[in-house]
Amino acid sequence: MKKIISFILILICLTSLCSCDRMKEVISQFEYTEGLSTYVIEDDQCIVSVGEDMRDIEVVNVPREIDGNRVVAVDKRGFAFLDNLRSVRLPKGVYHIGDEAFMYSFSLETVELPAGVTHIGRGAFSVCRALKSISLSEGLLRIEERTFYFCESLTEINLPRSLTYIGTNAFTCCGFTELTIPEGVTFIGEYAFSGCESLTTVYIPEGARVCRYVFNGCDALERVVYGGSEEQWEAMMRDNSYGDEDKSYVNVEIIFEK
Repeated sequence: MKKIISFILILICLTSLCSCDRMKEVISQFEYTEGLSTYVIEDDQCIVSVGEDMRDIEVVNVPREIDGNRVVAVDKRGFAFLDNLRSVRLPKGVYHIGDEAFMYSFSLETVELPAGVTHIGRGAFSVCRALKSISLSEGLLRIEERTFYFCESLTEINLPRSLTYIGTNAFTCCGFTELTIPEGVTFIGEYAFSGCESLTTVYIPEGARVCRYVFNGCDALERVVYGGSEEQWEAMMRDNSYGDEDKSYVNVEIIFEK
């Protein structure tokens, strides 16, 4: 009886300290989200998206299984255009994020991706303006076109060593100040980091093919450290010119490691 009374008193105290909305938010951090839509792609595996009656949801905690099927992927535009969405947690076992999966979810601040995500589709986080940081798994080979386009609050990202490809406009208008591109990257597409106005220092590995206008509009850029030689860099810039000079490196110090 004493335990029951103590429990009731605790609930009363919590209610007095937190508003109803705050209580719902606290509780939601520890519960899986119900009402998610799925469709089965193989025996016991499914793709997840937001339900039609969940457009105002703020916090999504995706369970490992729904109706006995393991969640392995986020659907194309599965959580896109959700104005109030602030936080998403995906379970272990998810390996595929569909094209434009979270696009235009302006308020999205945090996304917890499990280890083992090996595919993130085009425009997956495009115009998620509140997104601050994200951790990418080893095994991810490509960051596709416009994946983090206009994520202006994104200041922290780990680029995995497995990465080989960075697509066109992949990080346009992000908030980085420094960036180290992994040694395994062999291609950086046009305008990949354009408009990153806070970016000051970049490391580019020798094996990377750097396309035109990668740093266009990066007005704070002071230094590029290139893993190759000056001759290699100049040859790459000539190949990129097409008769039109790329002025992204005017007043930028280029340091050659060979």
